[in-house]
Amino acid sequence: MAHYFGKRDADLRSNATARARATGLRRETTPPEDALWSRLRRKQVGGFRFRRQHALGEFVADFYCHDAALVIEVDSSYHDRDHDEQRDLWMSQHGIAVVRVSAGDVAADVDAVLRTIQRALQERIEHPHPSPPPHAGEGAKPPTPVDAEIRAEPSSPACGGGVAEGDGGGDPNMHIT
Repeated sequence: MAHYFGKRDADLRSNATARARATGLRRETTPPEDALWSRLRRKQVGGFRFRRQHALGEFVADFYCHDAALVIEVDSSYHDRDHDEQRDLWMSQHGIAVVRVSAGDVAADVDAVLRTIQRALQERIEHPHPSPPPHAGEGAKPPTPVDAEIRAEPSSPACGGGVAEGDGGGDPNMHIT
């Protein structure tokens, strides 16, 4: 399978601090992360390979699919919203979509969460976003968010919704912000 964003791979290199943090986080996963990882690993979802606690730049993603440039974040009550916003902006600037699901949704109905992830993967492959703009210094304007964040509302019934508003189906609680 071809890489989603090709030559931009160099922009995604992580720093040593993020790699060390990712290694530590792999040892301290939460039960919802373990449950989701058991279903994402070994290309079980559409043949896509996911990486667990993967360092991207200075950030660590819960799950990352390189071929679709897609991050899955399992949110719980201890997530730092300011840090999440900074990470999501960085991901967006690098052409990476973020799907957020609540830990409660994973615990309640992991199959519904997997359907949401499958739809996001399909959307990313069928309608890829162009490569992110070049960075400053390469004759570019300052980067702006290039991709919508796909967000599952914590109150949704296991986030079994569609990928985009107005897509003709899915849960109305699922929306793009």
